[in-house]
Amino acid sequence: MTAYLQLRLNIVMTCFALMIALVILILISPIMAAENGEQDPSIIKIASLDDFPPQYFLDKTGKATGFAIDIMNEVADIAGLKPEYIIFKTWDEVQLALKNGTVDVIPNMGITERRKEFADFTLPVETFPVSIFVRSSETEIKSAKDLTGKRVTVVKVNIGYVLLKDNKSINLNYAVNAQEAMMLLLSGYTDAVVYPRPVIESLALKSGLSDRMKVAGEPLEEVSRGIAISKGRTELFNTLNNAVSDLITSNDYKEIYARWYGGIDEGWTTKHLSLSLGLLVASFLAGLILIRYQSLAKFSKELKSRIVERTRQLKESEENARLLFETSFLGIAEHKLIYDDRGLPKDYTISNVNPAYYHILDFITDTVEGKKASEVYGTGEAPFLEEYSLIARGGPPTELELNFESLNRIFRIFAYSHKSDSFVTVFEDITERKEAESREKGYNRFISSLLSAIPIPVFYKDRKGYYIGCNTAFTEMMGPTSEEIKGKTVYDMAPKEIAEVYHQKDLDLMANPENQMYEFKIKDKNGITRPVIFAKDVFYDDQGNVAGLIGTFLDITDRRNAELALQKKEEKYRILASELSRANEELSQYAFVVSHDLKTPLRAIHNYSTFIAEDMSGLDLPETVRQDLKGLSKAVKQCQGLVDDLLEFSRIGRINSDLEILNLKNILDEVLEGISLPAMARIIFNNDLPCVKANSILLKQVLTNLITNGIKFNNSPEILIEISGKQISESTVEIMIRDNGIGIDEKYHQQIFQVFQRLHTRSEYEGSGVGLAIVKKGVEIMGGSVRLESTPGKGTIFFVSLQAPSEAET
Repeated sequence: MTAYLQLRLNIVMTCFALMIALVILILISPIMAAENGEQDPSIIKIASLDDFPPQYFLDKTGKATGFAIDIMNEVADIAGLKPEYIIFKTWDEVQLALKNGTVDVIPNMGITERRKEFADFTLPVETFPVSIFVRSSETEIKSAKDLTGKRVTVVKVNIGYVLLKDNKSINLNYAVNAQEAMMLLLSGYTDAVVYPRPVIESLALKSGLSDRMKVAGEPLEEVSRGIAISKGRTELFNTLNNAVSDLITSNDYKEIYARWYGGIDEGWTTKHLSLSLGLLVASFLAGLILIRYQSLAKFSKELKSRIVERTRQLKESEENARLLFETSFLGIAEHKLIYDDRGLPKDYTISNVNPAYYHILDFITDTVEGKKASEVYGTGEAPFLEEYSLIARGGPPTELELNFESLNRIFRIFAYSHKSDSFVTVFEDITERKEAESREKGYNRFISSLLSAIPIPVFYKDRKGYYIGCNTAFTEMMGPTSEEIKGKTVYDMAPKEIAEVYHQKDLDLMANPENQMYEFKIKDKNGITRPVIFAKDVFYDDQGNVAGLIGTFLDITDRRNAELALQKKEEKYRILASELSRANEELSQYAFVVSHDLKTPLRAIHNYSTFIAEDMSGLDLPETVRQDLKGLSKAVKQCQGLVDDLLEFSRIGRINSDLEILNLKNILDEVLEGISLPAMARIIFNNDLPCVKANSILLKQVLTNLITNGIKFNNSPEILIEISGKQISESTVEIMIRDNGIGIDEKYHQQIFQVFQRLHTRSEYEGSGVGLAIVKKGVEIMGGSVRLESTPGKGTIFFVSLQAPSEAET
């Protein structure tokens, strides 16, 4: 027996020595390789995300773990490769790392045509349906077509986002990850979640929430995920692809899949082992206590004394704790978890609360002790069960800020576990504080936006003269941004001679806090000195003390230049006005001289032609001579009429054109008294014609010319002139003169208002071609306008628009 034991001991020692040698060899191999300047070709660099469960996330030690990591480790082991993981935060970073060669492999990524441009993919390591998840009570959403008008949640970097981002018929919102998406669904914030089915089902199973959600309809799409390898790494691709082919048919693959998606029993975990060891240690200690019991008996009296003292201290401590519990202004509540048949938390009871609990929550019920939280708060489900469950089952104390929607309150809560499956919350209502903070943030954003939107420079300083900030317009003109200007003074911003004036003005404003405005100058970011107008005022702190000043300035360079230009123009206009006045006077004299000089020979010609006709009346003259004498007399009369019309046209601009309120009917009566009407002509107008603001002389001239025109250019058996008027707006009266004359073609409607513009020969219709020009000029001098509507052969309507008297004037 001794030889046998010795043999076994030798074998054990030999194996132990071999193991030590192997360990040393393993440890020194990398060092030797490094010393030889070689890199282990079996090492591959693999990308991993820090938070993309269940594919990727970090365990408590910061090590990469998850479904994708387990699959990659197995594939690497089959292929004889050593994985080296590099952690990234986003998919964009991961894909960029593969493109630029920072990593060789991405363990688990959706296979798409776009990604095939920069990566080669192995056989799929998983293929899953992208499904619609709804609450178990949902009855309206049964397929994808029922999502119209609904609030649908997706994770932005996930396939659900890609499938729905262009669908305008749904109200799409985003979650950070699958857990958040699931909570948004169960909370009622969203109507549906679109996400890979195995992930959501796994999370729901582990969270005990499987019975609260369901899949609606058929999958939107089936997505395959494979291992992505840098483009062109043919050897590495073949190696990994073969390894994937071996793995996906093995039991190892089934175990990995079940571990992350199937919720299988993990058997003896570290937690179980720790618990068992703890029990073993406890049993061992109990044995020691039993063994030592007799040796401690002699200290019993002393221990009893200490126990009595300790009991007193505990009672005192308990009394202090009770007083603190009873008098605290913070709400305090003790809770105990309630589990369902599967051992998952489903609710919690309220074991004990302090008076402040009732006061803060405004509860009028007699007591809440012993009742379920879901009943007390009327939420149907225990509020914040997930957060509190983690704490009650060994999680660390946590400070939370939660929005309690059923109570329309926001609470700051400190939660901790004082015993297994129980937790205590110490809370305060911070709703008003949060609302005040929100209002203040909104007000600050409003002020910031307002200042940025103001197109003139604005700056503000503290009471010591240091700049606090400025707006965008200030930066654009002066250079420094709001951050860059902080802490500077005017001496940092402007030359000394300008800064001293600024500083003194600021001191004056602080001493006499009233609105301050003055004109000075600045030097802008380009070194250009500009004239400006400053406007400043102070602002106050909560105690009503002056806290600083806010100021703005207006660049008046353009205004100064405009003033100089205006002064030059005014001088130029004064000279032009003087020259125009002199020219008008000369023109008036010229018109008078011309008319006088023209009329004298015309009268002589008329007289001589009359004398000749009388002297030769008894003679037997040829008919042609008699007709020539008549034509001469007629031409002289026409020339005299033309001279008279020209004088009248020139005189219109020189008469007093002051406007007064006139009764249109009275004006028409006076006009008709001065017109000799043919027997077949009738003038019709109403007695209720409106009043107008006009010049009586000019108005009579305008109406006379329009009426006589309607009579002159008329070949109807019965000539009819209709005159009416109405107020067409608050400031305008329109007079209409309608005739049944020969009419005017539309192409001549503007031409007829020009001097000497005739549409007919004098043999057809008499006239000088000045009458309508006089009408247009007279109307415009009175501040009005004239237009016409006419059809050849159907008469003409002239519309004269003049000013209407205001209510105060009538």
